[in-house]
Amino acid sequence: MFTTTTSRIILSIFILASILWLGMSVARLAVGYDVFVPGTIQLKSKLTKPVLLQTIWLYTSLGMWTLISFAVSAVSGLVTILLMRGHYKRYGWLFMSAVLFLIVLPAQGYLIDADLLLWSFFDYQTGMPLAQPQQIVDVFLRRFSNQVIGIVSPLVLLSGITIVLFTTMRPLHNVLAENESR
Repeated sequence: MFTTTTSRIILSIFILASILWLGMSVARLAVGYDVFVPGTIQLKSKLTKPVLLQTIWLYTSLGMWTLISFAVSAVSGLVTILLMRGHYKRYGWLFMSAVLFLIVLPAQGYLIDADLLLWSFFDYQTGMPLAQPQQIVDVFLRRFSNQVIGIVSPLVLLSGITIVLFTTMRPLHNVLAENESR
């Protein structure tokens, strides 16, 4: 299926970047939701402002790693989709993965746009806040209380996991057509 060295390299880059993107997304969720009382969007009462700001900075810096790995994944994924367009009839799992990936692109772009505002409140080299602490906390809380983000974020993560499952389990893989083409 992947006959050229170039297509194998691009696919390898896509897989590595996607693994980093999904891993960073899960790490961000763990860090971000750690400041809230479980089941609510209320901050834990024992958190001090410096600890809260450091957690928000960690969440934000993980967001930049997520953005970079997603950008690499998006470019290499689009190239892979174009290179593999002739194989969609034989490999249904490849077609389903491509469709899911194309749906994820604008959704993840929306999430990245929401993260860039938070990123602008910190010095990216030192992690020092560039805005008032309360302003940073307010933007962070709005990020988690936004219903659209609350719906889109888990759907993007689940779509990414589904793409991984499609590529490993390969449903709708037409073995007969593959054997005939040899």
